[in-house]
Amino acid sequence: MQKSTKNILLHIHKKQEGQTLVIVFVMMVLALSVGIAISSKYVKTLNIITTGDNTSRAHAVAEAAIEHILLLPISTLEDYAQNGTCGSDCTLEITADDGQVITATIELSRLGSSSDPFLVELEQTSTTQVMLNGYPDNTDLTVCWNDSNMAVHAIFIHGTKGNYEADSMSYTTASHSDNNFGMAVSSLGYNHCFTFNSQTDPSMLRLKSYYEDGTAMVFPETGANIPTQGILIESTGVAGTSVKKVSVIITDPILPAIFDYALYQKNTTDPLSN
Repeated sequence: MQKSTKNILLHIHKKQEGQTLVIVFVMMVLALSVGIAISSKYVKTLNIITTGDNTSRAHAVAEAAIEHILLLPISTLEDYAQNGTCGSDCTLEITADDGQVITATIELSRLGSSSDPFLVELEQTSTTQVMLNGYPDNTDLTVCWNDSNMAVHAIFIHGTKGNYEADSMSYTTASHSDNNFGMAVSSLGYNHCFTFNSQTDPSMLRLKSYYEDGTAMVFPETGANIPTQGILIESTGVAGTSVKKVSVIITDPILPAIFDYALYQKNTTDPLSN
């Protein structure tokens, strides 16, 4: 009887030990899961902070490189853009307080100065200006766009000092055929286009949209080039794995939209009568 009781007690003790091991194992698994979750969240948060800091640094060094190169004379920048290289003036390296090295590289290129079509952004409230000094005389230019809701007004200025002339042109799409504008036609792979001749001594083309903002392309005639429209400066900043790009365009001064009224005033006492 005593032996049987002893066996029973031994069996209960072993069973309790087994349950204890299971509980300890479960607790270890739970503790490990919680630890991994906390560590993962901490690492993720740390990565977000680091990435955000690197992004800010990359953007800052890109802007600093732009500001640095803008201190150079325009003639120097034009030479750099023409040659496609600017040596040490196109690189900037900064060592942060924590020892991280952040860098920026600049590329300069000329806008226009090509036989490729030139993209322009058109707005209803302002005028876009395309310089045509140096474009061949008596050579066609074509303006095209695809937006069926946008109409385009153009003023083409040509001639020499003291003898300038301005030609006004307005073209629309079928969406606004009742506005008395000329009707644009499909051409060069675009839905809406109009063409005009550069005549003698072309100077500039001023473009403005109606009804909607949008983009248009200015096509030179085959064999002709769109003159230089300015210098494009692109600065790429790098900090760690973060890369940011900042772009700046240097152009000739652009006359405001109100200038168009001065070109077409019909009355000397009421200059805005048109």
